[in-house]
Amino acid sequence: VGAEASAGNARLMLLMMLLLYPIRATHAIGYQRFRRLAFVGSPNNLWRPSTKIASFGACAHHLSLQQQALARGNKALAVDPLWSWEQRNTGTNREWATHIGVWRHYNASGLAEQPIFPIPWTSGRLAKNLRLSDGDTFDLWSVLESSAAGLFNGGNLPNRTSDLHRDLHATFTKKPWRMTRLRSLLPSSYPCTWPEEADVLRVTIVRPGACTIAGVPYIPKLPLAQSTAADERAQNITVPHPLVYEMWLSESHQGVPEAIKSGLFVHYDAVHGNLIECFRMKELALFDGQLLRDPAAAIDFDLLSAATAGISASSREHLTTPHAQALLRGVPISDIVEKAQWQGDVRVHHFADGPLGGEVAWQAQEVGAQDFVTPSSDSSDLFVTRGVPHGDMTEMFHSLVFDDGFYAKVPRHLGLFEDGISLE
Repeated sequence: VGAEASAGNARLMLLMMLLLYPIRATHAIGYQRFRRLAFVGSPNNLWRPSTKIASFGACAHHLSLQQQALARGNKALAVDPLWSWEQRNTGTNREWATHIGVWRHYNASGLAEQPIFPIPWTSGRLAKNLRLSDGDTFDLWSVLESSAAGLFNGGNLPNRTSDLHRDLHATFTKKPWRMTRLRSLLPSSYPCTWPEEADVLRVTIVRPGACTIAGVPYIPKLPLAQSTAADERAQNITVPHPLVYEMWLSESHQGVPEAIKSGLFVHYDAVHGNLIECFRMKELALFDGQLLRDPAAAIDFDLLSAATAGISASSREHLTTPHAQALLRGVPISDIVEKAQWQGDVRVHHFADGPLGGEVAWQAQEVGAQDFVTPSSDSSDLFVTRGVPHGDMTEMFHSLVFDDGFYAKVPRHLGLFEDGISLE
């Protein structure tokens, strides 16, 4: 991890934090150079001077030699190709398991105008249902209010006759590294000049029951993107080329794994580089006696929201901590981490052989969070940028703070980066 790539190789850092969440909260972080990808994630009860404070995760803007040494507390071990399938907590029971959630959609202009407590252009509730269909597949059946769909799946989810909500169906099959063709999930197409990995979405569980990341590891190099754009303009082709990343943080509640889930989904145009939309997801489990036995039946979201009132209140208890209050006041994340002086361990997942290849992992004990935090300014040694003033991180990223204490940093436009991007 962190080894220098050959000339011309792109890099992608994928970093995810659920900052100032309850002490059980976790995070996942990653780093990629074109064809090479790594994730660093925390376990439960990470970054602890005291169990009375909220915990959060942060990680390196790059993995220096010192940070590599910190991460390599143990020898790297090969990850079984079915690790992320077997370690999942979704779709493991024959009966439907349900989370009730809210999806809030944001467009790029709205994030630029108001990054602190941004106002969504649309939001709505959903019921996400999962069950094991057989040993090698599980089913997803989500029921969404029309306002929750946004532009997801082209905004063309079918209406239900029972309650006028919208249905989203998908079946996931047991495959090495949980690889899926992106075009099987979203309306998309890729030019024949692009490599096979451009259409491969990969799911990695960094910490079971804690943090998961899914996305397309491949980002086209600028000359390829530019030539594709020119060809498609000449031929009047308007088929979307999505580049998507979905990142989840989870924690247990009353003994139920992943009962509280918070996530971030970002959607870019892989050819033109613009951010199409970003949406925040927060989903809370229904417990026994509240579960939906038949997702096809009419759904009353008011009743389901009332059923999750208790777990919803628990998921917001951390907002009274001084660390959360500092975040909500706009204090930079790096300042909060440095002041807290938290200690914990990290786990690294690394794509050793490219987006379609094998994976290794290692972890280290007693690592300082400040050794892995992304600074709030000065990008001089992090990114090679195009048309951005030296060290001006504000021109490169949307640094977002949501009212539930969730923090995210996403690139404003892929074209601002010469050889890589980061997501946090």
